[in-house]
Amino acid sequence: MSTTLSGRAAAWTGTGLSAVLWLVPFGSVALLPVRPYATVVHEVWHALVALLTGGQVAGIVLEAGGFGGGAALIAGGWSLAIAAAGYLGSAVTGALWLRSLGRPGLLRGVLVGHAVLLPVVAIVWSRTDFDAVLALLGLAALAAAAAKWLGRRSLQVVCALLALQLCLAALGDLRTLFALTAATDVHNDAQLAASFTPIPAVVWAAVWGLIGLLAVFWGLRGALGLPSLAAVRRRFGRRAAAP
Repeated sequence: MSTTLSGRAAAWTGTGLSAVLWLVPFGSVALLPVRPYATVVHEVWHALVALLTGGQVAGIVLEAGGFGGGAALIAGGWSLAIAAAGYLGSAVTGALWLRSLGRPGLLRGVLVGHAVLLPVVAIVWSRTDFDAVLALLGLAALAAAAAKWLGRRSLQVVCALLALQLCLAALGDLRTLFALTAATDVHNDAQLAASFTPIPAVVWAAVWGLIGLLAVFWGLRGALGLPSLAAVRRRFGRRAAAP
């Protein structure tokens, strides 16, 4: 799935807009919906992989509406895959958003899908958590509004901004996971993975971090039109061979 020039322009515009919003006082307020969205993506991936591997999902809880993290209440399933799913699924989701920027029709369809499915998640898995229901319905309303009223270019730029922030959130969560496993005994998904294998938690955190980084790089390379690592090596090889 490659991006067109318009997709690349949207990706670069989103990158610049992200920098401006973080530098301008109170500009980051515009990015507030990204944190609960990132939390929802993380927990839904846990839940989906649990279901796909034969487990059961009792619910999804969002602390402070997703701003304080969340938890998927799961029984059964393949625990190792479930533990990794939230982190790696978030990184892959952000990368797929980036790789889709050149296809506005697809972006609009994905937003419509969010508008339909997020209320389903609220009803099926989060109906007893008022903060979670409020957050999920709010995100669904934002997705519906964006799909209906944003023009083609505006839609691409907004989705680029969302994709970049989701990728950053996924990498930030992986960095936090690695720090926790390396310096503390706080229970986390990497420790859960270690409890089922002879591999230490810090190794699991490092491996997931590397995979997440590669996924984000794949998304950015396609969206921004960056050269592949092989192309960079060939270019530097030719320079080194030149007399």
